[in-house]
Amino acid sequence: MMANKQHIRVGKPRDQRIYIRVCDDEKLLFRQAAKRRGTTVSLAAVDAIRLMLGRLDQEDEEKNSPVVDELKSIRYELRRIGVNVNQIAHWANHENAVGMQGEADTLAAVAECRRLVERASAIIDRAEGGNR
Repeated sequence: MMANKQHIRVGKPRDQRIYIRVCDDEKLLFRQAAKRRGTTVSLAAVDAIRLMLGRLDQEDEEKNSPVVDELKSIRYELRRIGVNVNQIAHWANHENAVGMQGEADTLAAVAECRRLVERASAIIDRAEGGNR
């Protein structure tokens, strides 16, 4: 039977318990983490939760940052440009009004717009955690 201990850290008694179910591998992970930190499993778990919450707070700040808002604006504008260039290319092909070089330039511009949109979208997705 385990002793009923109260550990004190930062001036507060640690007298509350939380029970979680883990498999053997997960239990070993808890013990390894505690050993590497030179602390108890309990303190290692609390520190891990604090670290995770800090990262979640940082992610929330990044999601709502002016940088993300600007990237969203850029993505919108690039998509509009891409649509316009596609319409021009379609018209030029239909009317045969543009030579081969003009068509190639238009297609290159469309490809560049798509690349920029994908790049901006990836940055936004990472910042938003995949939610758009």
